[in-house]
Amino acid sequence: TLGGGGFAADARRVRGPRSRLDPGGQRAPDPRSRAIAAQGSYLALELGVQRIVFVGTANSCGYGNRQSPGDETRPYNSAHYGLGYMDTKREAQELVLKMVKERGLPAAVVNPTFMFGPYAAKTGATLMIDNILHGKLAGYTPGGRNYVAVKDVCVGIANALERATPGSCYLLGNQNMNYREVFNLIAEVLK
Repeated sequence: TLGGGGFAADARRVRGPRSRLDPGGQRAPDPRSRAIAAQGSYLALELGVQRIVFVGTANSCGYGNRQSPGDETRPYNSAHYGLGYMDTKREAQELVLKMVKERGLPAAVVNPTFMFGPYAAKTGATLMIDNILHGKLAGYTPGGRNYVAVKDVCVGIANALERATPGSCYLLGNQNMNYREVFNLIAEVLK
């Protein structure tokens, strides 16, 4: 752990970047977000950390479709959306990978897809489930995404700590579903 008191105590002490809503309604990253990966990487080198797993997002990988799914080797193709979260996560990932090559940072990257699990904030999956539960979902768009249980992501992170090759990226996902399929599955589970 980071200090005495176990994981829960450490989690309360560690503060990450926060987001704010910009006037256009988009979630904009805190300006400190871009510096966190750099500071953490330099500190890890200075302290002689033996292994690092940088938790990014699948949004940092190039997307695909059902016939040709996205993977870790596809170039980032989401910059045109102008979403700070995706752009800064990709920038941080690129910085970590650059430090692996140039300075020998012992780091690998995991890129989880859309996660479902307990103790989530009222955003993402939790908001989706809540909207379906309360009949607030008016419809859905074409397309879909990959979904994974947060517990599986935790196992993937632990495995990466022991087995990942420094400089490698690993998608942590499970099932590709279109929005209709996932909304129907959630509705069925909620019955």
